[in-house]
Amino acid sequence: MTVGKYVADGLFVSATQDARGEIGSVRIEYEIDDSFTVETEMRQDGDQTVSANWKHDF
Repeated sequence: MTVGKYVADGLFVSATQDARGEIGSVRIEYEIDDSFTVETEMRQDGDQTVSANWKHDF
């Protein structure tokens, strides 16, 4: 199950947990502009990821 909310303009925070309640994570997404976002995820098991995403519509 995932729940999330925009807490500010361009800033989305979500939390996820599996059906058994064993694996959880928190994810933060920040939209810098229409084509560039930065995301980070912190998992309950200690793993962390950070990514920068760029998109362009042709």
